[in-house]
Amino acid sequence: MQPVPNGFTCWDKIVIKEGNITVQQLLDMLPKIHHGCTFSSLFFDHPAPASDEENKEQGVWFSFPVTQSQKDNNEKNIPRTLIEIYEEYYGPLPEKRKYIIVGGSIEKDGETVVVPTIQVNVRP
Repeated sequence: MQPVPNGFTCWDKIVIKEGNITVQQLLDMLPKIHHGCTFSSLFFDHPAPASDEENKEQGVWFSFPVTQSQKDNNEKNIPRTLIEIYEEYYGPLPEKRKYIIVGGSIEKDGETVVVPTIQVNVRP
C-alpha cells in the first residue's frame, strides 16, 4: 500500500476541526483536505465491548455495502453526527475528550492507501 503523503510518520495526523460533523460531511471533507483520498469504509478507532460483537462487525459506513446490516447502517448513519453514533456504540464520550479517532479503508485513484491517523475534533 502506498502512503499518502509519501514519508509521513506515526506522529503525523489529519486533524479535522469543524466540530461534531455528520458522516456525510466527513465523507465529503476528506478528499478536499487530504490529497483526494476517500473512505471506502469508516470505523471508529475504538475497541468494541466484548459483549457487543454485532456492532464490532458493522462499522459506521461502507462505500459498497454487502450485507443487509451494512446497508441499514449506511442509511441510518449517513445523516447522523459522529458523537451520536460513537455514543450509541460505546457510551458517552468522556467530558474532557474533545476528539474522536476514525479509521477504515481509504483509497486514492482507486487504490487502497495508508494515511496518518484521522482525528475529528468534535468539541471546542
